[in-house]
Amino acid sequence: MSFSISKVWQATTANVARNLSRYALPAAAFTFLPQLAAAFLAPAPETVQDFSRYDIALPLFIVSAIGLYGQIAILLLALNPERSDGNALRSTPALYLPALGIMVLTGAATFAGMLALVIPGLFLAARFAIALPAFVGAGGGVVENIGRSWDLTRGPQVWLPTMAALAILALFLLIGSSVGVLVGSLVDGEEPGLLTGLLTSGVAAVLAIYYSVFQAELFRSLSDR
Repeated sequence: MSFSISKVWQATTANVARNLSRYALPAAAFTFLPQLAAAFLAPAPETVQDFSRYDIALPLFIVSAIGLYGQIAILLLALNPERSDGNALRSTPALYLPALGIMVLTGAATFAGMLALVIPGLFLAARFAIALPAFVGAGGGVVENIGRSWDLTRGPQVWLPTMAALAILALFLLIGSSVGVLVGSLVDGEEPGLLTGLLTSGVAAVLAIYYSVFQAELFRSLSDR
């Protein structure tokens, strides 16, 4: 069966529409609330190079590590709809440390690529995009699933449209966050306040749902080829 990123995206939007209420709790608890806290406790990066600053990188890593818990729970639900919400949350701790290893290794490589020329970072993000859902859905080790993702995304007919899809998701996050900052500034003034934090954190939570479900549907599509 030939690969179609448009079918993956259609499956993603249909999945989210059916199960949004199920994904909302882990997204709210593990993405929205940590992002909201970070909005007040950590300085906001202004350039890509700012992400290498300790006072920005450390809070970002903590928020990402907390968000990973919710991402695993959403992947469990997206890959196995028969699983109950409570079972997904209870099953997550056993998967967390290997998943964290996948996040750290693939994230470090992708970040290095982004610092280089952005495009290498997007390429690596596309090649590693299904390492986490492969682990959550099929088990195995950290390196094994990174390799599985690399193998399943082989060929420009796969990684090129996946790069484009990830770039679009990143653009949506950027636009949504910018709109949140703009609208929030009308109420909060020059200094970011509660409304700005609520709006930008809400955008991050919504994108976390779509990205996790997109990963699940991408893994399902590539596994079925």
